Parts: sequence; structure tokens; C-alpha cells
Amino acid sequence: MKYIKYLLSIAMMVATMVSCEVDPADTFSTDPAAPVLNSHSDILITDATIPESVTFTWTEAGYMGENLTYKLNAQYDGTDGVVTTSGSNSCSMTKSAFKAKLYELFTGLSVNDSFSMTFYVSVIGEDDVTYTSNSIIVKIYANGDFVAPVLTPVLSDITLTDENADSTMNILTWTAARMTYNEAVTYSLYILNKDSEDKSLIEGDLTENSYSMNQQSLNDAVVSAGYEDGISEAVSFEVIAIDESSESGLTSNIAGINITPYKVVYPDVLYLPGSHQGWDPASAPSINLSSKVDGQYETMVNIVNTDATATTCSFKFCEESGWGSDFGFADVILGIFPDGGIYNMVTGSTISGDNIEVPNGFYNVKISKKDGTLKMYEIVSLGAIGTAVGGWDKDYSTFTYDADSKIWTATIAFTEQGDWKIRANSDWTFAFGIEDGVVSSQGGIGNLSFSLDPGTYTVELNVDTCPYTITYTLLP
Repeated sequence: MKYIKYLLSIAMMVATMVSCEVDPADTFSTDPAAPVLNSHSDILITDATIPESVTFTWTEAGYMGENLTYKLNAQYDGTDGVVTTSGSNSCSMTKSAFKAKLYELFTGLSVNDSFSMTFYVSVIGEDDVTYTSNSIIVKIYANGDFVAPVLTPVLSDITLTDENADSTMNILTWTAARMTYNEAVTYSLYILNKDSEDKSLIEGDLTENSYSMNQQSLNDAVVSAGYEDGISEAVSFEVIAIDESSESGLTSNIAGINITPYKVVYPDVLYLPGSHQGWDPASAPSINLSSKVDGQYETMVNIVNTDATATTCSFKFCEESGWGSDFGFADVILGIFPDGGIYNMVTGSTISGDNIEVPNGFYNVKISKKDGTLKMYEIVSLGAIGTAVGGWDKDYSTFTYDADSKIWTATIAFTEQGDWKIRANSDWTFAFGIEDGVVSSQGGIGNLSFSLDPGTYTVELNVDTCPYTITYTLLP
């Protein structure tokens, strides 16, 4: 019985072994077998990675003979092309050559864009039959070069009206810029000034690819850029894309919209509430609207913080003697004059809701609501200089200031008829002359002209009017 059981066990083991064997026809087949293309990760092609290599691998073809030539093929949008050939089961080429070959094969590829592409390997056997591998899809990030945004107007013609001042409209769109790989891109929108090569910022740090604004804001920007109200003109805009590695940015094309702005009615005065007087618009110093220059205001004011320990003072402008119509500037720039000097000057060119913070001081303040600009110069002294008062080598008389009347007064001996000026702090950075027949305070303007009889005069510079006025009173 033990012998019979032993024979049965052997028989069962043999039966089990036979049932687990692979079909000899599969195991020892000599039929040609196509190569198998291995999977591949996404391919990044940027300026920084151009020197790197791209490598594809596959299994060797089976039973097709020796010295086979494999072709790495690409397929895009229904078209096939050979990328490269290889005598082994792999191929390698630089990313620069790889990218160039793809753009040679497929003219429809977007320039510097990302796309998906199909790859496969083919080989011709000794039987002259082409055998093809499996296909794989690879995402390619071909961001080799920077690409500037393309700006497009949403509307070709806009007529702005005061009645619809709060109405918001989408005015511009732009394509996404391609910059340093994997860095966030922001955009700054500019309006180009009409009569100069300058441009004014409308808004920066934009993350969207379109821009909307209400009619009042657009009207203010257009008028500030020098375009006339009531007249339809082509207004030009541009966008600059910026990322962390490219602070100078990429500038878009210039896009134009025909815009008819409406006439802006400016308040007669602006108020200057701030930490120099307790932030109370009703009791704040005021600044008058110019009777000669549209949208311009100018005065002199003491802007010194009531906190004796503070060295700076903050303030804003209000169009009414109360809050709700207040504004400041977002890009205040502080400087000193003359070069290396001790007198403060302040400029700004972007009206916003921000406070304006300046060093304590007595300032000449000039603001243009039309142009959206702010200019402030610290005034410590005023002096008379020029041919009519003795020469151009020094200040020959000095002025004193009365804060109640806002009038500067000097006794000046005019030795002859001729040119002269009133300058601040014995320096030419800031002086009063004549522009378009009125007293003006900016560099490069014409001289004041004295045409009365020589003699000693009381001269008054009234800075409570806008524009400022100068009067001469002959002393006995």
C-alpha cells in the first residue's frame, strides 16, 4: 500500500508541473517582435535647459536580423515625421536640436507654447516589413524665449459722458506673456501721453488679462494724458509684463481706441487735511483753482506735524470740506535740491486713495487734477535777482512772509528796466518767472520783466491767488 501511495504522489506532482508550463509555441517563438517604447516624462525646454539632452529608450526588436535602424517618430495634428534615427535601442539629442526638429517637422506648432505630442518607434525587418511600437503622449513645454503680451481693444470707439460716470466697461484685453519659467507674471497698464513720449500708469500689479474701468476714471486718464475734451481722438495704450527675474518687463504692442472725453468741472478749491492740523477737512488749509490753467491748483502751506516728535507729516486733498472726495498719490517720490542740498522736494504722478507723507516743512504745493501730477518744493527764503535789481550773481533783496494774508513782501531797488526773477533758497531749482503771460513757478520759464521807472518799490507776491500775482508800489 505504501508503494501505491508513493506512485500516486509522483503522478500528482507531474500533473501539476505540466499544468503550469508556458506554451512552448510562445516561449520559443522566432516571429519578429516590434520594439516597445518606454514611457517618457514631460519635457521642459527653456533658455536655462536648452543645453540639456532629451533621451528616448525602447526594447530591441525581436528576430528581425542584425544592424537594424530604428526611427523615432513624432505625430502632431494628423501629421507624422521622423525626429531622428538610431542603431541601438535609444536616442539622445540636445533640447535645442530636439525643439528645432519639431518646429521643422510641424509648421503649425505655436511659437514658444506648450503642447502634447505623440511618439512611437518604427523599424524595418529583414522581411522588408515595417514594425511599429506602441505610442506614448508627451507634454512639451517649449518656453524657450520670452513672448510679450498682445494688447487688443475690446471697444473701438467710446464716447464718455458725465451722466454715466459710474458706468464700468471692459476696454482692453491682452494675451498672457511668456517669461521666466514658473514665475508669476503681473501686468501694468499705461496710457500714452498725446504730445510727448511719456506715458502714465493707469494701474499696476494686474494679474488678469483684461481691464475694466468706469467712465470717470477713463475720462480723467484721457484728459490727464493731454487729450482734449469733446473731441474724438485715437488714444494709445500699452501693457508691460513683469516677473521677478525680469523687472524691466516685456512691452506689448500699442493699441488705440477712439475716445471722446467730456469736459471735467473742477472744484474752486481743494482742502489739505492732515497731521499738520488734526485731519479735519473743514478747518484745513485750502488751495485755489487756477483761473488760467485748466485743473491746476497752487499755494504755499506749512505742512508740519502737530506731534513735535514727528519728522514727517501726512496729508490728503479733499474736493469738499468733508471726507468722501479725498485723494492722494500712490507714487510719491522724495528728493532734495540743489544736488546734495538740504531742501525737500516731492513729486507724484498717480492719483490714488493713499496718504501723502512728506518731511516737515513749508512748501509750495502745485497739483494738476487734469494731468494727475503733484509738485512740492520746500521754501525757506525768497530772493530777488536779475538785471533790473543789480545782477544775476546773488539775491539782492529778500522777501518776508505773512501767513494770514499769504503774501510775500520785499523792498527792492530797481536800478533799471529789465529782467529779473524771484527764486527760492538762493538756488535756481525753483524760481518764479513768466509763462504764457502769467506768473509761474517751474524751471526753464521766462524771466519776470520790470518796465516801470527805476526806483525803490514794495513788491508783493500773492500766493493766495492762482496763478500767483506780483504787484509793484513805488515808495516815496
